Amino acid sequence: MSEAIKCPLCNARFATVADLTTHLLTHQKPTVPEVIEEAFKREAQERKERSFPPAWDWTKDGDTFIGRIQAIREISFPDRVSNVYECRMLNGNVRTLWGSPKVLKRLLEEKKPKVGDIIAIKNLGKPKGKRYYDFLLVVNPEGVNIPEPEAGKK
Repeated sequence: MSEAIKCPLCNARFATVADLTTHLLTHQKPTVPEVIEEAFKREAQERKERSFPPAWDWTKDGDTFIGRIQAIREISFPDRVSNVYECRMLNGNVRTLWGSPKVLKRLLEEKKPKVGDIIAIKNLGKPKGKRYYDFLLVVNPEGVNIPEPEAGKK
């Protein structure tokens, strides 16, 4: 009988080179930390793909929002479903417009803007003695043009 062949990684002994080769493949299986790390990478990529551009914040961005709708995504909450609008602004930045506060949500539901439409929104502030914010919404206002992004750019 020939001498046993020893695995250089774990010192296991094998009668044939074929058996050793098959055994060596078991050392190439990913470890649990490697599998978990790959799962984290996939989850991070999926989260990035699900994420939204920065939201319009009228306290910082100003009371007027003008943008071309690039995408409309439906978000489910425990008590409601809401549309989220991704829009390219006049300056080229992309902003997310959430369908809230309620007055703005109602206006968006009434006017039903769709992908490709240009929307202009004006925050009128809180009416005297009221707790809610009021808004004006115009879909496809005359004389406003926001170029479509080039193919492959978002």
